[in-house]
Amino acid sequence: MVAAQNQKQKRWWSWLKLLFFLGCLLFPWVNDGIDLVQEEWEEYELTQEWPEFAKLYAQGRDLLADEKPGKALQFLDQAVALAEKRPDFQGVFLGRAYAMKTEAHLQLWQHIEAEAALQKAMEGATPKQQKAFRSWLAQVQKVIEQGEKERTDRTEYVASPGLGPSSRLLGRVVIAYVFIDDGKESRWSQRTRQSVLRNMDRVEKWYRQWAEQYGKDGLEFVRRVFVYDKDPLLRNAFEELINRDVQTGYDLAERMVELQGEETVNRFLERLRVEEKADQAMLLLHVNKQSRSYAMRCSYGCWSEAEYAFLFQKNSRNDWDALLYAQAHEGLHLFGADDLYNIEKARNYAVRDIMNHLPRYLFEARVDSITAYSIGWLRERPEAPFAIENSGDDL
Repeated sequence: MVAAQNQKQKRWWSWLKLLFFLGCLLFPWVNDGIDLVQEEWEEYELTQEWPEFAKLYAQGRDLLADEKPGKALQFLDQAVALAEKRPDFQGVFLGRAYAMKTEAHLQLWQHIEAEAALQKAMEGATPKQQKAFRSWLAQVQKVIEQGEKERTDRTEYVASPGLGPSSRLLGRVVIAYVFIDDGKESRWSQRTRQSVLRNMDRVEKWYRQWAEQYGKDGLEFVRRVFVYDKDPLLRNAFEELINRDVQTGYDLAERMVELQGEETVNRFLERLRVEEKADQAMLLLHVNKQSRSYAMRCSYGCWSEAEYAFLFQKNSRNDWDALLYAQAHEGLHLFGADDLYNIEKARNYAVRDIMNHLPRYLFEARVDSITAYSIGWLRERPEAPFAIENSGDDL
């Protein structure tokens, strides 16, 4: 009798252990299932109570899932604007919309806007959501901090419209595009050169689109392409050039135009401008090597007799528009724009401007009023939380 009871207890104990094991094994799926049902129910309630918001929210969510963050933001911005107008709108749903906006901004490398969206998401979130959002916010701010190492270098912005061969980004522009080929460090095949020039086509399209938004129609480009090679001075100077030695860059730019029969860079550009019946002329010298690009613009007059930009960017497939960014950013310098990424009080100012925070995709970057003013598209000096000096000439 006792033996039978013991056997029965063992069976029950075995069943309990099995149930416990299965419970531990299945808990995550069960828990996720409960969360899924709860979310589905909440979304159903949302659709019933706030149908217009729910439609915009769903469109943004689906576009984000399809890896179209730029388009997703258009709907999410509308959804948030709609919800913000209703004081009785449920904070938990608004928090989710802001969280989704955060994800879209992050996919576009718009970290400052992601930070702001997360802070708004926390306002109406549940305690559980707030904990997750705080952790997320700390990660976003860490990424921002890593990209802000030069933020406190300067306190003043210097615009220089109307100076040099690239006076203003208006009218007909001739681009002298030079491929620097030393046969070793920087080599260019014909196919690679063609690919780079196709990228420049996209930059020109982006310039035109923004010019039209500021009412500056008729912007057009003509291109003159050169290959600077077979010069023994190139190999000797290449290490200094890659290390951004300004004098070496100046010497090579002058050497290149000497081989074209001109004494100075600006005289060379003036010749091209006349030949192409253009209003502006710009010089881009492209090195097929990964380093930091830079521009030498006429900031206070143009006594140096040289205005040009060196592009140090390989034509490789990246997860962002690295080459397009280099071409567009350095080009705007030549037309009078200054950097914003190293001005102390510009962290939260013109955050999508191409001269400030690094964009993932060129066509998600902007030309905001301060850059438009600097390149001759706006007459009035914009408001800014830092000093703006105009070292060029007014329109």
